[in-house]
Amino acid sequence: MNLGVGKKTIKSLMVLSVVSLVVNTTIDAASVTKKKAAKSKSPVTKVATPPASKPSVHTVPKSPVTSKPVAKAPVQPPTPVVAQEAPGIKTTGLDTENKASGNWVLKKQYWEEAQTTFEKIRNINDSLLKKQMEYIDKSADIEKKVDTAFTTIGVEQGELIELLKSLNADIEKERKERGDLSEPEREFLRELKEKQEKIKQLELDLKAVGELDDTVQGAVKKVSQQIKISRDYENKAWNDFKKIGQILDHVEAHKLFYQVHGYYTSVQKVADYINHGLWSSVVANANKVGEQLSKISSSIEALTASGVDLKAEMVKFKKTDEEVEKERQEEEERERLAKAKAAAKKKKKAAGGFVGSIWNAISGFFIGIFTAVGGFFSKIISMIKFW
Repeated sequence: MNLGVGKKTIKSLMVLSVVSLVVNTTIDAASVTKKKAAKSKSPVTKVATPPASKPSVHTVPKSPVTSKPVAKAPVQPPTPVVAQEAPGIKTTGLDTENKASGNWVLKKQYWEEAQTTFEKIRNINDSLLKKQMEYIDKSADIEKKVDTAFTTIGVEQGELIELLKSLNADIEKERKERGDLSEPEREFLRELKEKQEKIKQLELDLKAVGELDDTVQGAVKKVSQQIKISRDYENKAWNDFKKIGQILDHVEAHKLFYQVHGYYTSVQKVADYINHGLWSSVVANANKVGEQLSKISSSIEALTASGVDLKAEMVKFKKTDEEVEKERQEEEERERLAKAKAAAKKKKKAAGGFVGSIWNAISGFFIGIFTAVGGFFSKIISMIKFW
């Protein structure tokens, strides 16, 4: 009997537990539904920021607090160079910024770029030395052309210039000395004038050759000067490049690198001047020298055809110079002999006057003595006679 009651009681309790669980679940579901409905109808008032549906332009919404702090990026110098550009260097996960000395990765980058730039400067200067030899060869080629041309003519350049001046002066003198002229004399005067014009033109051509030659020689000197300047830039670039390797500050290394680059730009300008500007001028002048030499040869042929043989005139000119020189030497010798003769005569006269004065003094002394002695003896003789 008791067992039956106990079983019924247990069943009743189990039913009550199930019912209670169902009721509680229903109540919780209703409560959640009610809260969601209430949340959708009214805004949240606990948050200080405005609702997400209406953001304010002037108000920045607060970020949720996280357990990890936000890392600040390191300050980089104002330069387009980035660490990834340095070959063989990995910067991922590394702290390359040293607050005491700077960014060693950037400093290494500037050092490598300065090294490359310095090598470019050195290569340019080496090429300029080779170009300098081309200038020297061009100058020697011009000298050879000029010497060959005047050897063919048979007269040296300097002698020919002096001869032309002399011929021009003689022709001008002859033209002025002629007064009333006959027809043949007028014709001869016209021929002289034509010859004079050809001689003047030949003088101008010779002068042009000399000026062009001087210009080329001056260009060779300019090349030497410009190469020296470029070498000075190279030395300065080398010193700055070494400084980059000795310092740690990437900012200072950046400044030194740009100085090296500035020297590189200056060396490029020197190279452009030597390789193009000045060289073009030298080549043009060398070509003009050839043209002027051709004109000189043609002018000499024209003078020869008109009766002016420059070789024969040069012989006369040299002979005249020799005669003038001989007369000058003879005149100097005559003047020297005359001066020597006058000096000897003057010396002899001076010596004779001195000896004569001494002789007069001595002879006067002895004459005085003899006179006194003679007077003394005369008195004695007179006294003896008186006795």
